[in-house]
Amino acid sequence: MKYLKGKRVRMISMEDVDPIQPGQCGVVQFVDDLNQLHVKWDDGRTLAIIPEKDQFEVLDSYEVDEISDEDLEAAADLFDRISMN
Repeated sequence: MKYLKGKRVRMISMEDVDPIQPGQCGVVQFVDDLNQLHVKWDDGRTLAIIPEKDQFEVLDSYEVDEISDEDLEAAADLFDRISMN
C-alpha cells in the first residue's frame, strides 16, 4: 500500500459516521502502519480510507471534467492577450 502515496483516488463507498461521498476524489498523503490511506480530499477534508472496509479506486491519472468549446476558446483568447503584453 505504501506505493499509493501521491496517487489520486476516487471514493466508491465509505463506512463512517461522516463519510466521504461517492465520487469524491483526493490525493493520498501517506499510508500508516495499519495500511490506512490518509487522503487530502478535493473538498478540503482529510480522512483516511480503511481498505478493509471502504471501497475506492486508484485513478491512473488526473481526470478533468470535460471542457466546453466556448471555455476553451475563451482560455485561448485570454492566453493570447496575456502573451501580447
